[in-house]
Amino acid sequence: MANTFPEEGNTGIGTTNPQRALHVAGQDGVIRVDRSGNSSGVIINRTASDDINTPWKVFGLLVEAKDNNDGIFRISDFGVGVAGGSKTRLSIDNDGNVEIPGTITASNLNSPSDLRYKENIAPLSDALDKVLAMQGVCYQWKQEEFQEKQFSDNSQIGFIGQDMETICPEVVFTDSEGYKSLDYSRLAPVFVEAIKQQQQLIEQQKSALEKALAKIAKLEATIEKPSA
Repeated sequence: MANTFPEEGNTGIGTTNPQRALHVAGQDGVIRVDRSGNSSGVIINRTASDDINTPWKVFGLLVEAKDNNDGIFRISDFGVGVAGGSKTRLSIDNDGNVEIPGTITASNLNSPSDLRYKENIAPLSDALDKVLAMQGVCYQWKQEEFQEKQFSDNSQIGFIGQDMETICPEVVFTDSEGYKSLDYSRLAPVFVEAIKQQQQLIEQQKSALEKALAKIAKLEATIEKPSA
């Protein structure tokens, strides 16, 4: 049975202290929505437009743990977010970009690569020159300045985004605030082609050296041969 409290304008099911216009409480699953047609099973529409930092005003759907530190899951017209306390654990913006502070562990991570998806295919050129121009560095994250990123305090190795943009712009992503990030997996083809180019140089030098050694051996044999 639903209990309505006119003074607050809220309706409670399973609770005598409803916190919202409709508040459902229970020990088991409290809401079930079945649909047989092709329309949306649940539509939640946000109409407020003020203070974007107020979750109940901003987010179309909010799932909140009892203890705020346990985490919050949000879906909105601003994107999707999972947070614990004041820390954002996951965000998905309207362009489909995903940001997860911390460490990601996955058994498989696949990128589309089928020939049928691609056009204007051409071999990589100057791969060795690109690799020689890269500068690997070790560094520490600026944790205090960028606390929202939840950077690790461990020593890091990698490349600098601005440097890589001049060498392999295809692997550099720039966000809406101008910060750079790298897709390190896209560097693999560059390294492969650089190794192949380097191997070609090695083979050429090996062949030239073998020919030079053969000439030297022939000259030595001529010198050592007694005159008739």
